[in-house]
Amino acid sequence: FVFSPQGIFGRVDRIGQKHLYIYPITDYEVRIPVQSHRTSDHGILSGNGTQDMTLRFTEHSADFKVGDLLATSGRAGMAPNGLGVAQITRIHEHIITARPLSDLVDWDYVMVLSTPAPITEDGLLEPDQPAYGLPADT
Repeated sequence: FVFSPQGIFGRVDRIGQKHLYIYPITDYEVRIPVQSHRTSDHGILSGNGTQDMTLRFTEHSADFKVGDLLATSGRAGMAPNGLGVAQITRIHEHIITARPLSDLVDWDYVMVLSTPAPITEDGLLEPDQPAYGLPADT
């Protein structure tokens, strides 16, 4: 994944000799397993080609609310658990919309994660590791 100071910015598509090609997280090609920071309910956050993303494949009993922070769930081995991704901005007729935490328009630099952060056997960040991109007080 590619990160900005606020959280996940995109996903590496391919690497050239002098260039790195990435999909921003709002691209149709990007799907990220996430969980609610508040309830740990899971879903798949999908890019939809706009400035927002759509949360899909959630359980009917899931308790998502506007304002919930979504972080990587650690499932599917794509990223360690707890990396900040988006915040839910709208829930309408079972359609959950979220806005990325990263500013995808006005940015100066990004960071590429080539080696996962230290994680436990459960797929969780080591106890002393902060949840990247999420406020420290949550």
